[in-house]
Amino acid sequence: MSGWFLQFANPLLKVSIIPRGKGLGYALYQPEEKYLYTKAALADIMCMGLGGRAAELIFFGDFSTGAQDDLAKVTESAYSQVLRYGMSEAVGHVSFPLHGGMGEAKPYSEQTGALVDREVREYIGQSMERAMALLQEKKGLVAVLAERLLVQEVLEREDMLEVLGPRPWAEKTSYDDFVAGTGSREEDNSLPLGLQDWNKEGQEVQEAVKEVKEPLKEVKEPLKEVKEPVKEVKEPVKEVKELVEGEQEPAKEVQEAPQEVHNAQHVIQELLKEVKEPVLAA
Repeated sequence: MSGWFLQFANPLLKVSIIPRGKGLGYALYQPEEKYLYTKAALADIMCMGLGGRAAELIFFGDFSTGAQDDLAKVTESAYSQVLRYGMSEAVGHVSFPLHGGMGEAKPYSEQTGALVDREVREYIGQSMERAMALLQEKKGLVAVLAERLLVQEVLEREDMLEVLGPRPWAEKTSYDDFVAGTGSREEDNSLPLGLQDWNKEGQEVQEAVKEVKEPLKEVKEPLKEVKEPVKEVKEPVKEVKELVEGEQEPAKEVQEAPQEVHNAQHVIQELLKEVKEPVLAA
């Protein structure tokens, strides 16, 4: 809810109160790949992270352990802004490691450490005040969303638009919006002037290979045209071979016939020989 009215926070896409394992539900936010964040953007993200704790205080006058994960993220973000990103005017434009190892001394004095802690508490306090003020202002809309969530158990983006109306800022809702600035589609991907000659030798090799491939491509087309008639000639040749092989079978049978006659004559002679021997003996 709070993220819907914060410019740099990712808007909600879906929320469910149906339990999943140990979780009591889940929330999905519109993703956005970012590598650089301004101080204002980080402040909005912290404010959104404290929205759950602020809603508990406004509607129930008490709070639960449900915000533990959000509090951990908000605290880490605040320490990062002060220690790593040099965003605190009091601490200055310095950058220290966020977590020291076991037994390692911190690279700053105790006085600086105390100042860092005060700045972190101030950052989180300011974000909590913003979240409380925002949800107090939109308390009626929060109640409507809560009632609908209890009935439906799942809220989609369409429900958010119906209850809250469109966000005050333009959103990335299509694929073209998401890939804008990433080098996709028809964007200019050419290198800056200072880097255009960094791989000049490799580019020359690629050009030479391209020049060789073009004539080869021209040769392949006539070869393809020659292969088609050759294929057409092969079919009749195959048919002729089959006919020749078919004619060879009767010829083989004719060649084998004289041998069979000779064998028959030999058998007859043997029979006559067997008949004559008893007659002569008589």
